Amino acid sequence: MTETVRTPRIVGLEGPRGFASLCVIVVHTFGLTAPTVTGATHIYLAGQLVAFFFVLSGFLIYLPFCRAMLLGRPAPSLRRYASQRVRRVFPAYLVTFLIANFVLAAVFVVNATDVLTGRSDAGTGRITDPWALLGQITLVNNLIPSQLQTGINPSWSLTTELCFYLLLPLVAAATAALVRRRGWRPVPLMVMPAIFVAVGIVTKVLLELWQARHPEVSDPTAYFGDSWAAVFTRSLLGQADLFGYGMAVVIIFVTMTQGGLPTWTGRRLQAWCWSLVVLGLAATVVCVELTIRLDTTFFGIACGAAILLIVEPTARGKEARLGRLTDWEPFRLVGVISLSAYLWHYPVLVLMTRWDLIGADTYAGALQSAVVVLAVTLVVSAVSYRFVEKPAMRVAPSATVLPDPT
Repeated sequence: MTETVRTPRIVGLEGPRGFASLCVIVVHTFGLTAPTVTGATHIYLAGQLVAFFFVLSGFLIYLPFCRAMLLGRPAPSLRRYASQRVRRVFPAYLVTFLIANFVLAAVFVVNATDVLTGRSDAGTGRITDPWALLGQITLVNNLIPSQLQTGINPSWSLTTELCFYLLLPLVAAATAALVRRRGWRPVPLMVMPAIFVAVGIVTKVLLELWQARHPEVSDPTAYFGDSWAAVFTRSLLGQADLFGYGMAVVIIFVTMTQGGLPTWTGRRLQAWCWSLVVLGLAATVVCVELTIRLDTTFFGIACGAAILLIVEPTARGKEARLGRLTDWEPFRLVGVISLSAYLWHYPVLVLMTRWDLIGADTYAGALQSAVVVLAVTLVVSAVSYRFVEKPAMRVAPSATVLPDPT
């Protein structure tokens, strides 16, 4: 029988998730409704915040496994783990997709990058092919070049998340075996996160070299189009480093909860983390402007450092001042419904464009479009969370599993 490990809520992480969701929605809205403004303002840089979701997942999903290892407790129930992961993603996704596809005809029937033009709903409609529908329902469509960026086009990130969920128990089992042999020692335990980071960086470098040898393939096609390069870019292989940063932060956090790493605290920790945040953001901008694939790698470093800044006081049993600030109530509430918001915003954006409810391709028009899309998305997402997500995640209490920190 697996013991229950009661864990306090980590203050400060829900708000950043909500902020990241809002930024992604605004970036997509500007990109479709105001392409001129998007290019002039470089607001597309805020789209990097999708990487924050992966870093945060690496932290939150790995946390129960690491805590169990440190305390010498049995690992989380794999059956419950699988159930939680499926119920976390698929009910909200399936309801959104089925409504957006069959009722609203507001999904992409071909690769969005190949057909998307500013201020148009070109390429959208209903997916009716049985095999294509099966790919959409199971989310394996994002592993097939011809199906990538179809349906609810941002759903590629859910496919990447699911691949991480499948792999994580094996990683945790290997790490637990190491802990049993050598005890909880943070440096050796960093091997698994380091492997994830290495895989992500090597994949990006190889894709960069491949694209250099194939100049006929445009950047949009190589990054998001119907190509194998885009599939690998969006896959767990191409995003592995981001999960690795979150896993590394988990090991540090759990070690701190037991009084470990005593010098990694206070001003010294803050100085290092803030330095990594600033340098990571600066390197991200450089990579984006020069079209170098390591942009998300550097942004992931900044995200990992920011998460460590937020959670360190909780690990030390201190007042989480920064956490209270980042969990500002409006952002925290959006963070709670962020999955539904992430799923619904593009169908809403397609409909607002189709019905000509968007503003002009000006600064004022872009702001108007963003306000409309955000307002509709948040209302629909709140309803989806209340009647789909929340009931799906509600289960009878059990004393045989670790609670899910997400």
